[in-house]
Amino acid sequence: MKPATYLLCLLLALLSAAPAHADDLTDPQKAFQANLMQFLREEGFSPYIDDDNDLSFKKEGTLHWIKISGGNPFYIELHRVGIKMDDLDRDVLLEAVNEANKRTPCAKAMILNTLVSLAVEVFCHGPEDFRYMFYKSMDALSAVNETVRDYYDQHSSASSSGGGSSTAPFTVTSVSVGIQDKDGNTITAYGETLYSSQTRYLAPKAKLNVNTAGTYDVYIKLYTPSGTLSTGSSSPSGYSYKNSVKLSAGPQSYEFTGWGGNDPGHWSAGSYRFELYYNDKLIGQNSFTIY
Repeated sequence: MKPATYLLCLLLALLSAAPAHADDLTDPQKAFQANLMQFLREEGFSPYIDDDNDLSFKKEGTLHWIKISGGNPFYIELHRVGIKMDDLDRDVLLEAVNEANKRTPCAKAMILNTLVSLAVEVFCHGPEDFRYMFYKSMDALSAVNETVRDYYDQHSSASSSGGGSSTAPFTVTSVSVGIQDKDGNTITAYGETLYSSQTRYLAPKAKLNVNTAGTYDVYIKLYTPSGTLSTGSSSPSGYSYKNSVKLSAGPQSYEFTGWGGNDPGHWSAGSYRFELYYNDKLIGQNSFTIY
């Protein structure tokens, strides 16, 4: 294909993908939207059409919305609200957004006037295509949001103190989740898809950059799909459990003990979140889905 012809085709493709005015959805777009609304209701959400004629819903109190444009294929944008800027350091936040965009190729973060907006954009021939990838897209939005938050938390203190690096003994760069049995044997590897029928003990694994070797108490929270903190009789106040972590200097990974029970299918399907704390400060988290 000649360069001029290629550029013309590319321009036409971009124009066809550009969102239509919110009030001017075509009949096929309206049918697509109605199908997705029914799907969201079946999945336990409470969707509604907002003032921009987008399909909106909330998950764990966070606003999401779906924009539909184009046709054959349709151009679908799944958005969610990220962190509000308020008094945040805009330079560090811009670095966080850039880092998140590098790490999560299927989702993107954007700085708007007052907040960070997150989106996954895909082409779909029909609603079934989008239904199939819906939860994977939601996971991608959670991942890019966590990367923005984690990067900002780890670098904002260094920026405000004028130093070149954090003075914390260690930082967490990412958190993944796996399934263990009562003896610590792996049932589902970290980062793999988690299925309710296989769940026993949910176990987080953190990638760390350790500035100062030592033994540290890391406190862990596990939130269930209802937003409730999971606790037991031995739980520290305000947390699910804690691990005493012995770390050497340098980059490394650490597998924490799991939380749950040894009965297969211990955890039901839904959206969960692990949070890791050191000295009462959030140092890492992962929102994940059990299917």
